[in-house]
Amino acid sequence: VDYSLSMLNNVLDVSKIKSGSFETKKKLFDLQDLVSRATIMQLVKAQKRKVKMSFVKSKEPQIAYTDEEIVVRIVTNFISNAVKFTTSGAIQPFICPLKDIDPTFKGKTIIKKNAEQKDDDE
Repeated sequence: VDYSLSMLNNVLDVSKIKSGSFETKKKLFDLQDLVSRATIMQLVKAQKRKVKMSFVKSKEPQIAYTDEEIVVRIVTNFISNAVKFTTSGAIQPFICPLKDIDPTFKGKTIIKKNAEQKDDDE
């Protein structure tokens, strides 16, 4: 049922993108909470395949400003594929902050206007 609903949502989103009516709903959220939830959603599948899976949160929150629904679908898909194609061993999703990959990364400034969150480049 979840898979069918997911596929339907993807088809509807593609239709919206093609028609130019797709809108994102940006907001602040903690990526760690999102990855933790996505990992928990796939845990039963992993256990059935006898694959160990865990997600360990870092001490500091990893805040993102984007469409959380889109990101959860992408992350869940990545983890689901990892479970599907892992025949033995373990899966350990992780978050690597951009500043750890690129020390010159400064990030975007997020400001609030009229109780709505906005990018500084919007």
